[in-house]
Amino acid sequence: MESFDLKKDFEKETTKMLDAFGEGALDRRVNTKSGPEKRLQAQMLSEMMAVDQARAITSMKAWAKFVQLASHTRSLPFETLEEYVPSRVIDAGEL
Repeated sequence: MESFDLKKDFEKETTKMLDAFGEGALDRRVNTKSGPEKRLQAQMLSEMMAVDQARAITSMKAWAKFVQLASHTRSLPFETLEEYVPSRVIDAGEL
């Protein structure tokens, strides 16, 4: 079973997700060096574009903004409940 140490691996894992949803969020191209986050993001964007291109772009931009906002609240691992709750508010959709 894979182990994830939040404090040790935090910055590395956060960066991978931000890379997938950063400036390249609307880029469907992947290559052999693309991580699983980018491959998943590109596949989702491709499938969404096949259904409704305009809404796919709007949705992916909104998701990219959410990931970027959420990353700011998680710049460091949480130590207390008081630190944790504001990030959950963002996760729940209050922007």
